[in-house]
Amino acid sequence: MLHRSTSHRLTYAAITLALVVVGLVGPTSTGEAPPAHTNASLAPPYYLSLGDSYATGYQPTVGGSTKGYTAVVAKAQHLSLVNFGCGGVTTTMILTYVGCLPGAQPAFSDGWNSGNITNTQEANALAFIDAHPGQVKLVTVTIGGNDVVSCSWVSFATLWNCIVTTTSTMATNVGQLVSDLDAHLTAAGDTGALIVGSTYPDTYLAYGLNPNTTYLGFLSTDGFNYHINSTLNTAYTSVSRGRFVDVTNAPYVHGKLAATAGMNTNPYAVDSSLNYYWTGPKYLDARYMWITMAQEEICQLTFACSQSDPHPTTKGYKFIGGLINAKIAAG
Repeated sequence: MLHRSTSHRLTYAAITLALVVVGLVGPTSTGEAPPAHTNASLAPPYYLSLGDSYATGYQPTVGGSTKGYTAVVAKAQHLSLVNFGCGGVTTTMILTYVGCLPGAQPAFSDGWNSGNITNTQEANALAFIDAHPGQVKLVTVTIGGNDVVSCSWVSFATLWNCIVTTTSTMATNVGQLVSDLDAHLTAAGDTGALIVGSTYPDTYLAYGLNPNTTYLGFLSTDGFNYHINSTLNTAYTSVSRGRFVDVTNAPYVHGKLAATAGMNTNPYAVDSSLNYYWTGPKYLDARYMWITMAQEEICQLTFACSQSDPHPTTKGYKFIGGLINAKIAAG
């Protein structure tokens, strides 16, 4: 955990920015949402997607939804995609909020999606499972990032207590979602179906490229590793068909990056003046000189470096889809 003695160096605005970036709230489109993508000839077996703007494939360069990682998974698994994802939702809203937030674009889908649902994400997914017994083979969920936004309004002194409380709520909500999905899949005879939940890349590492905000990368590192990811892992694996994909720490290999490089695994140390610094291997980047491999990965896989936006690039979504496919292949 971060030393509390660094609180005098953390401004309220910086903490707020750190948590909002982790929040992953997809900006809404300024135009009208496109019509829901439906296909009357949609054929089983089916793949259901639930979640926030990561599930919808949001990208700032498009200003809305793309095929994201769900299309990568659907193609590899030879499944028809039904995507109920909605940008900006929390773990509470996935259980209780009807439809999508105003202005949010519906997700790309081979069939039914969030543009033409009349209930909550969970209720619609459960109804779909019930109506298609034995035909749903996979459910993926990406949710929880937006829950942490509530902690952006607290002082540093109460920040960690807020994160602990928030992740406790996440544990309850995601645990309930997974339990309900599991029960309905079992009742529908979908004995081999998997529920695969995923977390997020730590896009705030990109802000560590600024010497004035380097410590915020350490803050987010601890937040993911000690709270968010452990909470989600426990919730998703609480049932036998549940799996968890740790996107935060998954190694991404390209060019000169070593195979051992992980998004959030670079160690850090503290000097006698309470200055934090990275001790992991470095990568020579023409834009930022020597930066950590973890930071370079974030620049490659998300818009965090180029547009200060936490959503994945097309390469990033393909990477996440590949991780999910690998988890499925592992059984």
